[in-house]
Amino acid sequence: MRLAKLKLAACDDVSMLRDQAELTGQMVGEAAHAGDAVARSVVEEAGWWLGIGLINVAHMINPEVIVLGGSVVMGLQDLILNPARQVMQAYVVDPTFYHDDLLRLAHLGDDVCLIGAGSYARDQSA
Repeated sequence: MRLAKLKLAACDDVSMLRDQAELTGQMVGEAAHAGDAVARSVVEEAGWWLGIGLINVAHMINPEVIVLGGSVVMGLQDLILNPARQVMQAYVVDPTFYHDDLLRLAHLGDDVCLIGAGSYARDQSA
């Protein structure tokens, strides 16, 4: 959690993350949900970078939908996706590459990666 440590060192803001022996992503997520300004700043920056990556994917392959899952996205949802959407809207080169329903959460929730890996392994052994 290098970014959280850098942001904490750069400010004197009160934060639930300050004075923790070791910071984890889960701690940052919980603090962001609780309204901690430093944690929200970390999540927003992560969302910004996520948006940069996703708009590049959209420009390269122009998918109909991008499905996101895993513990980070499922735990933070709009806290990380709203900044990503804003970045995507700001940097899209043509409206045909972005629409409001482009990003969707995986229906399988936090287990999406595990279920996908199991499905892939099953298909490979057949």
